Amino acid sequence: MYHRLRLTGLALLCACSMQNAFAFNVMKYSHNLATSESANEPSRATVLGIVESCGQVTNIDDDCLIQGLDRVANEENNLVAQGISKDYEDALNTGNFDSDPECQVETHLQANRIVGHCLLLAHYYALSERDHNSGLSQLELCLQGGLQGLADQGNMVALYMLSDLLEQKGIEDIANQWKKVKRLRKDSDEYHLLTKCYG
Repeated sequence: MYHRLRLTGLALLCACSMQNAFAFNVMKYSHNLATSESANEPSRATVLGIVESCGQVTNIDDDCLIQGLDRVANEENNLVAQGISKDYEDALNTGNFDSDPECQVETHLQANRIVGHCLLLAHYYALSERDHNSGLSQLELCLQGGLQGLADQGNMVALYMLSDLLEQKGIEDIANQWKKVKRLRKDSDEYHLLTKCYG
């Protein structure tokens, strides 16, 4: 029952995202979580071993983890490692970061790296607990905390992602506070670049 309700909620999250050009759709980046959940024991043990060698779950070194995953993906054709690397790469390249030099700005990279980092954590939980929903829950918690920190520092991309995430989770009062901040910054150059890159 919980699983069915969660899927319904995620479908609504996707539908809401399509109505707004700026909408942040978590599911866009987490499509390989099911692969992590159902990983065979050798793949699971290999990837969890890489996580442990890169600082444990509380302090993961993203670069170390991605290097290890890429090595295993290529040398052993490990599909789980390939899926995690793909999700991370997709997150980093959000907002045309990989294709448009004008979009390659630090504030965009910071927000994208938060999404990528949180995806790594989500995959860890999906693998270690063999539970896709555990991975999704950790993804949402991580995103909320990480994006909040960047938004507090004035990062507009994080502000947009955070307000969308909060609204989709039904936390309207806090989402509305962030919407007010967004309205105040709509005439800025940063906003216009955001619309070009992420719109």
